[in-house]
Amino acid sequence: ENENIILVSGAVPGANGGYVIVRPAIKHPERLVALHAEHRKHEEEEKAKKPKTLREMGQNK
Repeated sequence: ENENIILVSGAVPGANGGYVIVRPAIKHPERLVALHAEHRKHEEEEKAKKPKTLREMGQNK
């Protein structure tokens, strides 16, 4: 009844008839969320440092 089979579509590295180890893709999601928040904060700081364009400053030449 239940054979614990996973169908893998596409190429798998290794020899024919070899074993394939399936592991979780994300081991520490809370760390990745923290890194993403830190990266976003850094992007916002860099965006605030950029000089404004003439159009944004209201000086049309």
